[in-house]
Amino acid sequence: MRYTYRNIIIAGVYSLALLFFPCVASAQETSGEKSNSSFLENVSFEVMPKILGDGFILDIGLGIQYNDFWGGELRFSHTKQTKTIKDDLDNLGGMGIEAMTLDDVSRYEFFLLPALYRWKINDKFSITGGGGFYYDYGQSFNRGYWISGFDDSYWIGSVNVNASTHLIGPLIDVRFLFISKFINSNLKFGIVPIYYGYMELGMREFPMVTPPFTKIPQSVFSSPYLYAGMDFVILKYLNVLLYYDYFRQEQRFISSTYDSTGRHKWIYPDIIVVSHHLMFEISALIPMRDNTSIQLGLGLIRDYWITDGNPLEADSNYFIFSVRKGLH
Repeated sequence: MRYTYRNIIIAGVYSLALLFFPCVASAQETSGEKSNSSFLENVSFEVMPKILGDGFILDIGLGIQYNDFWGGELRFSHTKQTKTIKDDLDNLGGMGIEAMTLDDVSRYEFFLLPALYRWKINDKFSITGGGGFYYDYGQSFNRGYWISGFDDSYWIGSVNVNASTHLIGPLIDVRFLFISKFINSNLKFGIVPIYYGYMELGMREFPMVTPPFTKIPQSVFSSPYLYAGMDFVILKYLNVLLYYDYFRQEQRFISSTYDSTGRHKWIYPDIIVVSHHLMFEISALIPMRDNTSIQLGLGLIRDYWITDGNPLEADSNYFIFSVRKGLH
């Protein structure tokens, strides 16, 4: 099935309707007891585009406080990155090699938390915890070619890799909110203890392998996915964020090797992929009315992957421009 932006938007609208229809009813039932507050005062939101050198990240959050104890939240994150890598390797075994690779990656994440309970210990400290579901849809396209040879003899080859993944699992989320005169801090922890994944992986390698194309669908259960964040608001004008997530997945992969007759053939090894994702942000907050603020700042992303024991890392800088109400 082909997923388009229209499908994603429609799915998001339906998710919002399913989550927040009962919330609206609950908020209206308690409005008589809270005559001094309006419905909008129970709503928090965040729209945060992050501009990277090779793409963008769009984070959207919407939360509703049903009453003094219960609330709900829906978060959506879309990541889009496209990069072109060109390598010129001279004198490799007496041959010159030129290679170019185009990587195009899209990811859509949904954090659905319809039941969040808040324990207010005192005016300065509260604990919020609850559960829901996590869904992740990702697509990646890799297009590459290489030209090698020497003198008047050259060889041209290409490698294309397509992958799509669907991941879903139960989500547990816990937060600790500290409020003081100078600093507000929000510590957040979440875990998907086990998730189900459906993946399709296809690879085309020409002219090295015969047949040149292969594809494998697969269904797997893996664990875990977890995240932790520390969000500090200092003197109402400065925001500092540190965020980390960890992801582990078992899957089959596609590769190629030579058989005993010297022919190139496809192989499908079982591998483990481990991902570490670290974000650091510092930004200025411009307070507006009704607890709303505009946020301007800079961020750093550091990614570290281990695929079947082989490490790979990457760094990215980004610019932040966002509007947020609550959700600090």
